[in-house]
Amino acid sequence: MSRRRTVITGVSMLTPVGLTTSDSFDRLYAGHSGARPITLFDASGYSTTFACQLPEDYAALEKRHTSKRFGRQTVRGTRLGYVAVKQLLEAYPIPFETLNRRRLGLSLGVSGASAEQCSPTDQWEIVKSMINALPAWVSIEYGLEGPSFSVATACATSGDAIAHAWRLIQTGEADLVITGGADAPITPRVLAGFSNVMALSGRNHDPARASRPFDRDRDGFVLGEGAGILVLEAEDHAKSRGAEILAELKGFASTSEANNIMAPKDGGVGMAVTMQAAIEHAGLTPDDIDYVSAHGTSTPHNDLAEGLAMHRVFGGRVAQVPISSQKSMVGHSMGASGAIEAVVTTLTVATGRITPTVNLEHLDPRLEGLDVVPNQGREAKVRHALSNSFAFGGHNCTLVFSRY
Repeated sequence: MSRRRTVITGVSMLTPVGLTTSDSFDRLYAGHSGARPITLFDASGYSTTFACQLPEDYAALEKRHTSKRFGRQTVRGTRLGYVAVKQLLEAYPIPFETLNRRRLGLSLGVSGASAEQCSPTDQWEIVKSMINALPAWVSIEYGLEGPSFSVATACATSGDAIAHAWRLIQTGEADLVITGGADAPITPRVLAGFSNVMALSGRNHDPARASRPFDRDRDGFVLGEGAGILVLEAEDHAKSRGAEILAELKGFASTSEANNIMAPKDGGVGMAVTMQAAIEHAGLTPDDIDYVSAHGTSTPHNDLAEGLAMHRVFGGRVAQVPISSQKSMVGHSMGASGAIEAVVTTLTVATGRITPTVNLEHLDPRLEGLDVVPNQGREAKVRHALSNSFAFGGHNCTLVFSRY
């Protein structure tokens, strides 16, 4: 079966550094951090008291896009994704009324972390806690009658959701798929859980400098929240309706490490296999890759494994491949992280602006040779780029984005 060329015709993101796509991308490029003390609940009794929350004026944005009834029937993670879809369709209108709605699909990742906001006495507990709530609400709002899915693979959730959207277009089940993910894991249970396994940074005295992927002195990740949404579309369908084409999703790989529920394989072997498989699926070679959006969590084990995986994939050319982590600025938003990073990678391919890895003071000496774009963004021609998502449970996903 010949492939349908699959393109990106719209992007949207809500992040801790901006409530519009352009603001978020500009501030990420400038190296802004969204980390600050938690205000969503009283975190004073926790070992980590800060996270990367959305800006305070998000409440007004949500109020503009949703009703009180919708708010009562949803959790924060669902609302973040819904608002991001609304903003996407304002910026990149889709004439749903002229299209075959049975060929318009949804593939959205939500980890369900914010479902703890439900109460057994809540009238809407079942509706609020459904893992499929986000695609269901979007489908209802716009009358989309094609295939509709939720994907949940921990931190690879929205990367896998985007990969699944690609499959729907390739099999001919859909011509256009709204995809990506949203999550709101800044909750007491999640904060306590990751504190218990010593995965979070403890730099309570300096939140903005806490997330430091690939740095020698990193001590854990910073929780984040947000949403990233993309429109994937068959090229011929996009052209037929005169859509703006931002980039191409050229290939991907989703793999399982089959190793450990929390830790990657030593030396980044599984991560390297995933990246190499994605490059091959896209019909490219490692020499074609001009940039990598790293999973880059700022934990000792993940960053070491991912950095060593880069050496395995790129060999002697590794120093010529810019690698950066947006989590250094927006934290780790679990089910939304891969989607936010996919939006950033799409914009990097389209504009040639590479966002930095902030707080990099001393590169981990075991990762010598990596160019992690320390502290300052840069401009460069990016023909093909990878976006990595690696998760607890050994779920790995790498997406390949190409200049159109």
